[in-house]
Amino acid sequence: MTSDIYEIKQTTTGPSGQEVKLVYREELPPENLEGEVPQDVLAYGFHGDKLVVVYSLERKSWVPPGGGIESGEHFKDAIIREVREEASMEVTRLETIGYQDIYEQGHKTRRIVYTFCEVNPLGDFQEDPGGDITEVKLIDPKEWRHVLPNWGEIGERAMARALELKEEK
Repeated sequence: MTSDIYEIKQTTTGPSGQEVKLVYREELPPENLEGEVPQDVLAYGFHGDKLVVVYSLERKSWVPPGGGIESGEHFKDAIIREVREEASMEVTRLETIGYQDIYEQGHKTRRIVYTFCEVNPLGDFQEDPGGDITEVKLIDPKEWRHVLPNWGEIGERAMARALELKEEK
């Protein structure tokens, strides 16, 4: 097996005005996380032909479901939990897209795992236990640039991979 790595390096400005470096990677196998424990997960979830997005009060925008990984929790279990909590949906298919490392002031501060998933509703959205998510909606994936924040080249690549995985059955 080859160890092909697709990598994007990007720089942005953090919330307090500091420079933040982002390194996004897709590796074969995508489960290779360098033995490190990721802190966050993000789910590009699809119900049929629609993309699931949730409204975050903290970010004041629509975002894919996701959040922090609890102590001792595997990132796949975190995706299943976060999608259930934030979107009232169950994950029926789950694949890793890649991961992103965030570097602030010269050292790595976070690792986020990006995933693709197919989901089914469990019922009407009631309430996010964390209180951050207030609404869930399904959108046409072609409209994602008009709904989700601009995450630059990394966001473009992650969504492209999610759409590719959606087409692979």
